[in-house]
Amino acid sequence: MATAEKVVKLGLVKEAGWLYYISRDGWVMRVSLYSSGNGERVAKIDVEVVPDDGVRRWLYFVDKEGDVARTSVSYSGGAEKRKKDGVVDCEAETDEVCEN
Repeated sequence: MATAEKVVKLGLVKEAGWLYYISRDGWVMRVSLYSSGNGERVAKIDVEVVPDDGVRRWLYFVDKEGDVARTSVSYSGGAEKRKKDGVVDCEAETDEVCEN
């Protein structure tokens, strides 16, 4: 398991009943676990959030200490792995006859 590296020290005090996440535009957001709706902004971070830098994929999150951290995640392979394993996507391949 990869260890997380601190990106920004916020010292955010997390409240119970809220899910905290990092938006693509660099905001720390929170949303209630008990009701649906849009998230609310908590803090703006001065770091460019790069989910994919061409070498690794990064997952940004708020850690236990209330700081913004990131960890690398592996590629799953997706469509290329299915194609290599001989699994054909019938919707993408119009010439193929698919049977289930």
